Amino acid sequence: MKREDIEQALKQFVGEIEQTPPAHSAIKIKGQRAYKKARKGEKFEMPKRKVTIYELDLIDYKFPEVSFRVRCSSGTYVRTLGQDIAKTLGTVGYLTKLRRTQIGDYGISEAKGIKNYEKE
Repeated sequence: MKREDIEQALKQFVGEIEQTPPAHSAIKIKGQRAYKKARKGEKFEMPKRKVTIYELDLIDYKFPEVSFRVRCSSGTYVRTLGQDIAKTLGTVGYLTKLRRTQIGDYGISEAKGIKNYEKE
């Protein structure tokens, strides 16, 4: 697979997209958390939801590993996004690392380490 193939695939996910959340999520299905139903082995359909991908950039590619940065709306399942990207590329994939660098107005640069927190 070429770097250009991955870059083209990523472009397809920028903007408003539909995602199917994982069965082991906290979304309620008929009043019960999906993960509880999934753990019991119950069959059910996960409702699709619209999320927005504002930016999706390829950071690095060394076969078979791909690194990307995403800026997305609340409610986006980034692990699912990774699987969907792999599917678009005609393969399978999963995330080996996920790092949240910002939520709302709070960025990682303002974060305090646990040692600093314990001192206060």
